[in-house]
Amino acid sequence: MVNTAESVWEGSVVASDESPVNVTLAEGTLIELDPRSEVSLLHSSQEAMHVALSDGSARFEVAKKRSRRFRVQMGAVEVLVTGTLFRVARSVVEGGERVRVDVEEGSVEVHRKGVGAVRLQAGDHWSAFVAKTQQVRDEQLEKETKAL
Repeated sequence: MVNTAESVWEGSVVASDESPVNVTLAEGTLIELDPRSEVSLLHSSQEAMHVALSDGSARFEVAKKRSRRFRVQMGAVEVLVTGTLFRVARSVVEGGERVRVDVEEGSVEVHRKGVGAVRLQAGDHWSAFVAKTQQVRDEQLEKETKAL
């Protein structure tokens, strides 16, 4: 297992090969990136932290700071937390992708574009299949919205 001694910064992309990688963010959150996985730090401020899991799976031990929102984006699915321990996974399958969230401690909110939100507590699991056509449509809409 590889450990990063320094924190990653906004805009960083961390990927693992055949070995897991541990990353500690400046505010104290530990990300345990599983083999063949990739995470990007999209935004970091006093009010919010936003990361994206583009492939694979990772375990997050989020620093308990009630004033900071922590978000993990996985395509059309987003997980919101304030301080907890949870695992997310994202894998491409025929016709789309499968997304899974497992909460080990605390609670999270899982938001799925166009579907709504669900709150998960410690011990809860949530998974969904996101059809490729919906994902492509959501990404196109997001790009058009940013362009306006």
